[in-house]
Amino acid sequence: MPKIYSKEFRESIFGLVKQGHTLKSLAEEYNVLANTINRWIKQNKVINVNEHSLSNE
Repeated sequence: MPKIYSKEFRESIFGLVKQGHTLKSLAEEYNVLANTINRWIKQNKVINVNEHSLSNE
């Protein structure tokens, strides 16, 4: 059964990625697979359309 991570935890990981931390270092430090972090990032991408922002949320 996959582990469920809170939205707050995922957002803190996003912030660390934006600060320049590597997926590998975050995966090791927080015991999360790098592929999982990468999937969260892809799912959270914001798309700009005609000056409006859309997201997957």
